[in-house]
Amino acid sequence: MRHAVTMAQSREITGPYEVHPDTHVFTSRFNPDVVLQRSGHGEIVDTPDGETYMVHLCSKPLPGVRRSVLGRETSIQKCVWGEDGWLRLHADPIVPETSVPGPVD
Repeated sequence: MRHAVTMAQSREITGPYEVHPDTHVFTSRFNPDVVLQRSGHGEIVDTPDGETYMVHLCSKPLPGVRRSVLGRETSIQKCVWGEDGWLRLHADPIVPETSVPGPVD
């Protein structure tokens, strides 16, 4: 499963574009034993308090068979904007979490 969330930025819509320095914002591709697999198709969501999350599709394969009986599910990851201007996961630098902190009230 080679799914991932990647990102590129440009000051102009027509480019040139610069690819994320870590290649992926997040992926399970290199970690076949984590719960959330096939993470991809992300969308950035900002809360009214300025926190950033990313919703994305993923699956939770059954242990040992790598089949996901529930198909694609929706998940959410807390993200932060680094000092370098790039989006990264709040906790682990690349692996999606199964539990994330909720927005601040």
